[in-house]
Amino acid sequence: MLKITTTVFALLISSLSFAQLTLEHTYEIGGNIHDTNEGYFKTEDKAFHYTYDTATDYVLKIYNEDHTLYKTITLPIDPSYELIWIDMFTDKLFNSNDLIEFIVRIKLNSTENKLLLFNENAELLMDFGNREDAKIIKGLNNNYKLFVYHDAFYEYNREYTIKDVYNIEAGTLSNEQLDLITRKTALSYPNPASANINIANSLGSQIFGTLKIYNTTGAIVIEKEVKNTDGEYLKIDISNLANGTYISKLNGVSKRFIKK
Repeated sequence: MLKITTTVFALLISSLSFAQLTLEHTYEIGGNIHDTNEGYFKTEDKAFHYTYDTATDYVLKIYNEDHTLYKTITLPIDPSYELIWIDMFTDKLFNSNDLIEFIVRIKLNSTENKLLLFNENAELLMDFGNREDAKIIKGLNNNYKLFVYHDAFYEYNREYTIKDVYNIEAGTLSNEQLDLITRKTALSYPNPASANINIANSLGSQIFGTLKIYNTTGAIVIEKEVKNTDGEYLKIDISNLANGTYISKLNGVSKRFIKK
């Protein structure tokens, strides 16, 4: 037994000695990185990491790819609002200058939210009002559009979702930026949902994949094989799930939704 254990240990050490991984840096992120847990974005010719803490303040820190601090940004947000996420970083999409721009979601209560567009100088460029999520798409004429959503609400015993469509004039994105943002802004709707939920198909060029839905304990409650030809959205029956919060995962993209 001792000989076997020693041999296994030696093999383990040998494997580790040839590992191609080197820890560069560790970041502490006190918040939800828009359900993708990346904390990373690209501009036209650079790459950055970012951190913030939803529990303590409205400070966003952006780091260069070599992990040196690029900028600390204190956002001018009403302190009565809770910071939910910061995402959709670009540099030449909403304006022609080289300033980094990003969208912030804040929440006052369960029904009142705000989506805000800032630049790296903490200047408020746009207040989208009571909206919870956004998505950037490339149109047929190669122009970009911003979809801004107010998730499902109930009126006269019907469920509604509002979508505002903004045309982005002369905005540009590199192919890498578009791919990253498209994956990160893939939506699930309606949210909350009761019988069926439509989950964005984030397979891209990957032909096959496995959609998994987890409950808050980490248990898989739904597992389904899907293809990139199954359409832009995957309609999933969740009628048998208990009410609560769930996380869908497909091709590295995670999204939270509520069953009610």
